[in-house]
Amino acid sequence: DGDTLALERLAEASQDKRRLLVQLLDLGLPITPYDERPGGLAFDLLSSFSGEPVVIGHADGVITIDLAESLDSHRE
Repeated sequence: DGDTLALERLAEASQDKRRLLVQLLDLGLPITPYDERPGGLAFDLLSSFSGEPVVIGHADGVITIDLAESLDSHRE
């Protein structure tokens, strides 16, 4: 089921996102949340498992990730 798979991928992606933020802080890079300043950092973790297309990329501090991209079979 696409929803179940998307939820599994969401949990993994959320952990990866936290690891990334810790690494950026360890490097001394400033991280300002999107809601505190225009262009601040935010993540949209979306899923194309439902059939809706997801455009991955970044714009104005918002990083959009398609959770389906985490599957080898989806990328092939």
